[in-house]
Amino acid sequence: MKLAVVINISSSSQALARALKIQALLLDRVGARLDSIRLAVPRLFEKACLAAVADQPDILVVAGGPRTARRAGQIAHERRVPIVFLPGLRAPQWMGKLWAGMPIEQLIEALAREDLSPVRLGVGSAGGQIFFERASCGLLPHFAQLRENFAQAEDSKEWFAALRCAANLAGHVLHSGLRVGCDASFMRDVSTLVVSAQGFYAERSGSQSVRHLQSFGCEAWRHRRPFGFAGAVIRALMRTDWSRGAEAERFDCGQLCVDGGRLTWAMLDDDPIRFEGPIAFRFLPRAVETFSFGSSRINATEDAAARSSSGPPRAARSSDGWNRTQGSHVASTEFRGNGKGRA
Repeated sequence: MKLAVVINISSSSQALARALKIQALLLDRVGARLDSIRLAVPRLFEKACLAAVADQPDILVVAGGPRTARRAGQIAHERRVPIVFLPGLRAPQWMGKLWAGMPIEQLIEALAREDLSPVRLGVGSAGGQIFFERASCGLLPHFAQLRENFAQAEDSKEWFAALRCAANLAGHVLHSGLRVGCDASFMRDVSTLVVSAQGFYAERSGSQSVRHLQSFGCEAWRHRRPFGFAGAVIRALMRTDWSRGAEAERFDCGQLCVDGGRLTWAMLDDDPIRFEGPIAFRFLPRAVETFSFGSSRINATEDAAARSSSGPPRAARSSDGWNRTQGSHVASTEFRGNGKGRA
């Protein structure tokens, strides 16, 4: 089983130390199974993942937080590559269910032993972009992201890019209302819509690994008065509670379309994305092929026969057309600066 690893890093010393620790553990304990191992800053992370997939590994291994997992999951879904998620400094709740409470050292030991159980996760899709847990539509979540964009800017080019993003957002404040079509109903003048993909998680190993409720949980926030929305923008820029003073309406729905006019902003698992026109939401059941740790011990009775007859869990079918090659075992490191979202 050959692995291609991409580890997300940022400018903080704590994040860099975490990335270097994961790299050292993988090189020490996984060793010859590594096709490649890359350290990439956020703005180069997608390119690093595409380069790793181009190596045609059995499994793509990524380490990082919610945004890292979403971007890597998008590539794994589109390229139909199995993926293993390792924790960064922050880990979303859905990802923690795959690890059974194991620390990073035990996770890498299990990866070295190929002690993994295949799991297919359902995901939400917003305009063709997947998300595992939550999508926030509207300007306010993006205003909350601006401070991070400026803080991460390392040169004048990146600083002016953050400034252009801020000016772009400010130019749409007067036309910031969302129109939301949900099943048979329609809502207007929604400031922010938070969409949670309900009911997908690693419940057990094997083919029946996903419990899927086929519904979105939504929260529609409205600021009825212009001054109320202006105050929410200021609070979002200060990274405080922008929802204060807003009216909230909570509901579930199976079909969802969000329209912000010519441009519609969304945060998918903390990843800022700007869409041209309306966003159609839908479910993609069993869309991402990943692995859980520790579940082989939980479901030993159920999976023992399958493992004894077929060997270690398959990372990919032998008939998938991949040309397997020997790994280069070359570690490449990229330190070029900090990345930003695509807002």
